[in-house]
This record gives sequence, structure tokens and C-alpha cells, in this order.
Amino acid sequence: MRASAGVGRNGADVRVREYIEAERAELQAMLRRGDINDHTARKLFTEITFTEAILKGREPRD
Repeated sequence: MRASAGVGRNGADVRVREYIEAERAELQAMLRRGDINDHTARKLFTEITFTEAILKGREPRD
């Protein structure tokens, strides 16, 4: 999905954001159910955040 980085708010960008939000929601559900512990959840949230940052790309500074 790297093609959506820096593209703006097109369909691909929306799909990536929806996918990331779904991953976060599933991770929270797994933590609530006790399927994973807090340490694992933190690691996975970090991975999701890194992925989101990479896919978002760099924004120009003013």
C-alpha cells in the first residue's frame, strides 16, 4: 500500500486509514478478552503506529 503515501485523500489513502483503524480496534478487543498481555499490546500498537507513519509519508514544512 506504499503507493498511497503522499497522495492525499484519495480512495487508497482512505482504505489504508480504515485498515489501520480496524487493526487498532481488533488489538484493543484482543487485549480486553485477555488474548494478549499488556506488553504484547504495546509492541503491536507501536508497530501499527510505525506503519501508519510510513504510509502517511512526509509532509512539507512551512
